[in-house]
Amino acid sequence: MNMYALGVSDPATTVDSDNPQIDTAMSAALTFAKESSRFALMSIYEQRLNRSIHKNLATLRELQAERRRNYEHDLDEEVTIARGNDINGLPYKAPAWPSRNGSVFSTAQVLAAANRESVVYHAMSTVGMKSANIQFAGASDNIDPYRPNSGMHLAAAA
Repeated sequence: MNMYALGVSDPATTVDSDNPQIDTAMSAALTFAKESSRFALMSIYEQRLNRSIHKNLATLRELQAERRRNYEHDLDEEVTIARGNDINGLPYKAPAWPSRNGSVFSTAQVLAAANRESVVYHAMSTVGMKSANIQFAGASDNIDPYRPNSGMHLAAAA
């Protein structure tokens, strides 16, 4: 845009007509023709910057995914330790230092994850024993065949 602004002030690219829009358009066209090599060079720089941005973004996403995997792995280890302590009748307390991957957990967080894992395991084993045509209580009430999942009202777990 700065090159076009300079082109408008350059007497070599100034066009005098009765229409200011035509003057500006002609000045821009003459500037582009005169400075085409500089515009091409800027295009190359822009392409390089875009490739670099996309490469850096892909690297960031890979690092974030690795960090999530490490966090989940470390949480799974802490859940296993908490379960082992529970089986042996020992209290669990999260370590005060970060894991080797840098994850830090609170005792409440680990115990909540262990509880959720137990609840999910129990639910999966229960569902596995039932037929595939499970209906929730009251699911047949107010069913609209044109709205998927209508009539399904799940009560909050106590």
